[in-house]
Amino acid sequence: QWKPETPKEMKFEVWGQEGQPILPIIFRDDTQRVLAIVHKLKVNGFICGAVVAPACSMRTPRLRVTCGSNFTKESIDRFSELLRDISEETPSSGIYD
Repeated sequence: QWKPETPKEMKFEVWGQEGQPILPIIFRDDTQRVLAIVHKLKVNGFICGAVVAPACSMRTPRLRVTCGSNFTKESIDRFSELLRDISEETPSSGIYD
């Protein structure tokens, strides 16, 4: 859950389909923020890829999160909470504002 005071531009979108192991997490228009978030996740023990232009549109840079059958509910919950917290504390680069 997002905090009520979290501005829309700080939130991300989860694309993909239920039951698929790959979750694209979109941070609209902010490649620099995606790269910063990937680094912060790594420091906290989670490895995920950054997909940025030219591999995707400049407007939809994303994290590429791969979920495995060995993930526990606790590890998924920890990742989700950490991603939300990091997203809220990592400012937009303002490039496309």
